[in-house]
Amino acid sequence: MIGANLRGIDKKSVIVIVEFSIFIDESGPTPIYCHPKIEEEDQMDIAMKSISLLMGEGVYQNGYAYENVKYFGILPFPDINMVGITYFFLIKDPNARGKAKAATLTILVKEKDTNFLYENVKTLRVLLDRTAVKLQNPLPDNKVKEIMEDFREELEHFDLTDPTTNKLIKKMKIIFNGLDNSGKTSFLTNVQQRYSELIGITATKGIQRQQRRLLGTDLLEWDFGGQENYRTNYFKNAEIYLSEVDLMFYIIDIQDEKRIEEAQSYLHQLLTTLDSFKQYPPIIIVFHKFDPDIQTDLDVLERINNYKKHIKDSYTKWVLKFFNTTIFDHWTIISAFSYGIAQLSPNREIFRKHLKWISRKMNASAGLLVAKNSIILSDYSENAVVGKFIELSESNFYNIFLKFEEFDILNDDFVVWEFGNINIVLKKFYIDRKEFFLLLQLKDIESLPKFDGYLSKFKNKIRPLIKNYI
Repeated sequence: MIGANLRGIDKKSVIVIVEFSIFIDESGPTPIYCHPKIEEEDQMDIAMKSISLLMGEGVYQNGYAYENVKYFGILPFPDINMVGITYFFLIKDPNARGKAKAATLTILVKEKDTNFLYENVKTLRVLLDRTAVKLQNPLPDNKVKEIMEDFREELEHFDLTDPTTNKLIKKMKIIFNGLDNSGKTSFLTNVQQRYSELIGITATKGIQRQQRRLLGTDLLEWDFGGQENYRTNYFKNAEIYLSEVDLMFYIIDIQDEKRIEEAQSYLHQLLTTLDSFKQYPPIIIVFHKFDPDIQTDLDVLERINNYKKHIKDSYTKWVLKFFNTTIFDHWTIISAFSYGIAQLSPNREIFRKHLKWISRKMNASAGLLVAKNSIILSDYSENAVVGKFIELSESNFYNIFLKFEEFDILNDDFVVWEFGNINIVLKKFYIDRKEFFLLLQLKDIESLPKFDGYLSKFKNKIRPLIKNYI
């Protein structure tokens, strides 16, 4: 095991290996630079694992817009007891197939230090991206070495002695905010009904905190009471309540027209405070109580559209996503929650790439990868309309599947529905004893005989990523 004896890129560093690899047409994945020097066989293993897993079987090199082809992920390297943060990009080369070469930059740490990558993922991604840009054109060997030595020195000067690096369980802080009576309780109650891995609940003034585990990660959920006296306390002690936020849900009662301005003011205070801490987590805006009796009300729809526009125009530093939810359609709440959780995954781009791969192999116009209890891990669609259909209908197919399963009338955990020109496939499968579902909307059923073979390959592609989903 090479990880047993290596100390790191310097004596205090938790980073063990830095490697730059290129896919060369004649020889495949090839290590170009590796520090410290390790056995050539191990260098090759890192190159093959990083390039093949992110490149897959797709052909990305088309000679155009090569600078826009970038993938990023945290990948396990179990053969050497390490975990790496890898950045996949293309290097312009007119002599290569497709006029570009696939390349990866990988930073590896020991498995026990995995949390270091998550704690510092934003900074490491910036450093990786900045170095990749310098390498995106053909360069002489001495220039490549110079760039990589500069990169290594940047990492050496980075804070590599953070005591949090030895945490085996990653923790993510999720906050739920909104005015009193906005519907946070009903929103969270619906979420809780789906998830049994609730580890514990603690209460503090105005805040209920609970912890649940999802795919090896502890999600620390802070439910902020919305009464005015509590809100004053949050901002007075912002360093406690509003620091180190990984994801925020903001719940708005869309039926309470009189308090829209107050809700808007509270959101402004929250984002201004996060901005002062230089924190820009994904923000999920939930227009709650969008109940069936008002879903066609033009005044309500206009109110939502106006509010969306105001938020988008005012807060450009954050990734914003909007959802209309109601307790009368449980799936609307699960969709909003799932989307937020997916934003925490550094590997979400890779999951989507592999979902796109199997969708195209099966001639599917859309696909969903769903974990047990309906958490959507990844989605793919050829266009927004098809994507919305498959997302909104998933809960119906999922519930029918469970009924079929209950009455023991399924063959191989597999169901196909035919609706004219639309064919829906839902398959349950397992990875390391964890339960998952794959939902595909097929254009035809000619590819069904090949499904098991494609699914087997798909499982192999995502298996190493599941452990590091969040």
